[in-house]
Amino acid sequence: MSVNTNEVLESTNRRFWQRREFWAFLLLVLATWVPRVLSLDHFATTDERLWLTRSANFYCALSKQKFANTFQREHPGVMVMWAGTLGYLWEAPEYKDDCLDKITGREDHEEVFEEHGLESIDLLAACRFFGVLGITLALLAAFPYARRLIGFWPAWVGFMILALDPYHIAISRFLHLDGLLSAFMLLSALAFMVYLRECRFRDLAISAVAGGFAWLTKSPALFLILFAGLLTLLRLLETLVRDQGWRELLASVKTRKFWALCWKSAWPLMVWAGIAAVVFFALFPALWVDTGAVLSRMFLKTNEYASVGHGRPIFFDGQIIELGDLGLEFYYFYPLTFLWRTTPMVLLGLLIAVVAFVLKSSIFNDRRVQRFGVALSLFALFFTIAMTLGMKKFDRYLLPVYPMVDLLAGLGLFVAAQWLSAQRWLERTRKYGMALLLGAALVVQTMPVVDTYPYYLTYYNPLMGGSPKALDVMQIGWGEGLDEAARYLNAKPNAEDLWVNTWYYYGCFSYFFEGQGESMSGKYTWPQDQIDRWFFDTDYVVVYVHQWQRRTPELMLKYLATQVPEHSVWIDGIEYARIYKMSSYLDFYDAPTYRTLDVSLGDQIRLEGYNLAQRQFAPGDELRIAFSWEALRKPDERYKVFVHLLDASGKLVAQSDFEPLSGYRPTDAWELGDRTPDHHLLSLPPDLPPGTYTLWAGMYSGASGERLAMTQEGKVLGDSFELGDVEIGVK
Repeated sequence: MSVNTNEVLESTNRRFWQRREFWAFLLLVLATWVPRVLSLDHFATTDERLWLTRSANFYCALSKQKFANTFQREHPGVMVMWAGTLGYLWEAPEYKDDCLDKITGREDHEEVFEEHGLESIDLLAACRFFGVLGITLALLAAFPYARRLIGFWPAWVGFMILALDPYHIAISRFLHLDGLLSAFMLLSALAFMVYLRECRFRDLAISAVAGGFAWLTKSPALFLILFAGLLTLLRLLETLVRDQGWRELLASVKTRKFWALCWKSAWPLMVWAGIAAVVFFALFPALWVDTGAVLSRMFLKTNEYASVGHGRPIFFDGQIIELGDLGLEFYYFYPLTFLWRTTPMVLLGLLIAVVAFVLKSSIFNDRRVQRFGVALSLFALFFTIAMTLGMKKFDRYLLPVYPMVDLLAGLGLFVAAQWLSAQRWLERTRKYGMALLLGAALVVQTMPVVDTYPYYLTYYNPLMGGSPKALDVMQIGWGEGLDEAARYLNAKPNAEDLWVNTWYYYGCFSYFFEGQGESMSGKYTWPQDQIDRWFFDTDYVVVYVHQWQRRTPELMLKYLATQVPEHSVWIDGIEYARIYKMSSYLDFYDAPTYRTLDVSLGDQIRLEGYNLAQRQFAPGDELRIAFSWEALRKPDERYKVFVHLLDASGKLVAQSDFEPLSGYRPTDAWELGDRTPDHHLLSLPPDLPPGTYTLWAGMYSGASGERLAMTQEGKVLGDSFELGDVEIGVK
């Protein structure tokens, strides 16, 4: 019996490549899963406490069959809450036995969980786990469709780029909307593209089911209807032009054959929409009770998000932008944020893909790959336009574009590796040259993932200037870093007795802090006395990065600018949080350098004393001085404090003029008996000659500039008070 050598070699080669594909796919699974699932309990973002409690309410409503209560938010976020429900079933299945119908995501949710013996961060980690699992499964389910469209290895490179995309990883790890949305939209889009090519009903159904999951996650998924319709229309036009030509096509518009072809293309869209609608209805129990009311609320809120925008100022491109004040930034917000959030390898791959597409070189000579590239480009382009038209803008809203762009970049890198491996200078390594080149590209793509772990949100494109430069352009921080502030304070001997106030206390800070505290976020309308209590009647205040980016609240930040934080939290070159010890500001009367006085300013204000902790400086230094004021009665206007530095001849060489507390609480807001610790900075000129200088201080009318007369024990001091000498040395 003769043996066909060619058949044996072909069979051996096929098995060899199958083994390589198996190990490559296993590597893809690990690259997708591992960076997303590690350290899920390390920190929390600002919105996750809301989805943690909404998931609790969803789980409770299901267990009590109060299906109307499964409607928690107009997004609607149902798939997020299903992931959260699985987290509760895993971490706290007994919660349903004694759950409240509704808890909020704000002050009370931690108390509710504590009453059930549950730790909020453990619940969040469990819920996150199932969200990550859903995203991973959706991405891996999308891979075979990309393989059928462009081949195993080009698809594998693209999905590896996506698996190791630091921004996609960052958003995918949270109990939030955009990670799930992007994964479901990718699966739906690729499955529909395969259906258009192969016309298998199974692919249409899978695309529709994924589309239904995406709709259940967030309203922008309705874009899939437009995308599927656009691809269908393009495929119909391609078929008609190929079969008839443009002239015959225009002539046949009124024929029965033309409309038969249109119907043949349109009915799958209707089937797709029907299946997606069934999935949407089946997994959203609130629709079972009152479909019309739920859908009405969803669409009204979606329109509000698109037309109204932000309720608070945002920081973007070096500006603080108020509600409705977006100008030219309205149009380039998403392109610019994409450049900051993507990686150099993605941009390189995109550039090569564009060149290869234009030249129709390498795999871009294949009609299937051309269609694939056009489809992904159309998705990225039109989804970006759709998001741009909405008034409310955050960089994460563009996340569904990232998988599409990463796949395009993967095609470009594959083309580059093919071309380079064929060059003469790589002839000795030709057998493994392409694998080595692609491996090098993936190593470069992996580096920022390793560098930023587990705070992947801190990644910013080094080609744009990296993290430090991002502070000038991007609004930084979604809660990361506040966990480190909490851990710092937990190391204090009396941490459990501390009271700490911060902007994002609940969730981001409280899940990790052993003491107690309060949040100021959202309390813009507080009366002044409550703000004073929040600010001063505390042990520590923690200020977050985009507070000083947005200058919110401005007066408080002006006051803190005169202070030195006890500790700052830095992550990847960005200062995320500043920790101020407030008790030291209130109790500075006991400091060794505090000097007690009894100086009256008119009949309104008394200078109790001052604290100048340092009296030796170098040119260019900042001189810090603290005063203690007391209201003898309610002051009749806003006064300012002046600090003057005079040389030996009495010449003024430096001065500072501030309202007390840097205007945080002006004098006309003081009441009888109010005591105000007040800190000031005096910047010394960099060219100040060495020598002995004298400090003087006083107070004057902010309106007229007239100084208040000063007396001490009945003795008139004039309109200023000498604070003593300071020495200026050589720097």
